[in-house]
Amino acid sequence: MHPKKPATSANAMLSAISILEGEHASYTIALKTLLGHLDYARAHADNPKLHIFATGLSFIDTFIDHFHHPKEDEFLFRALRKRTGEADEVLRELQFDHAHADSRFSQLKAALDQVQSGGIEQLDQFAESLERYTHGQFAHMELEDRVAIPLACRFLAEDDWREIDRGFRANRDPMFGVSPGGKFGLLFPMDAKRTG
Repeated sequence: MHPKKPATSANAMLSAISILEGEHASYTIALKTLLGHLDYARAHADNPKLHIFATGLSFIDTFIDHFHHPKEDEFLFRALRKRTGEADEVLRELQFDHAHADSRFSQLKAALDQVQSGGIEQLDQFAESLERYTHGQFAHMELEDRVAIPLACRFLAEDDWREIDRGFRANRDPMFGVSPGGKFGLLFPMDAKRTG
């Protein structure tokens, strides 16, 4: 659990990074759950439980595209761009991904809609779209974790981190959670739910 009290200057950086890492971890679990459910859906054409895919896409739309990405752009990336030119290349790539997130998500959602309306025979097309989408998301998070965050740790000042941490705390979806009763709880295995 992230602390509820505002972070001091001494731990603002750790707090902000912890929030990002936690969200990346939750997103990774959700994406892997969707990929894993493909096998079940293929093996149970009579009852593929498509609502799990629909819940996963709702998670992506609600949390990732409307809470996670915007705060990275507004707080972390903006501060990093002001402090150094060394981050320009990676920020261009990351923000390009964010800018095109809606169109990529729309393609994925359209593929699921076809499965829901056209039957299980459309599942392979959706599977290809989902695999392509998740591959891109994993690469995106890896670039943030491996390059952007270390650059931020290197160049950002304490004041930057305090502002980032405040912004991150203010822009967290109150409906999000991995608890059993959470809005997206079925995307997460029971061990993740117990730690959420």
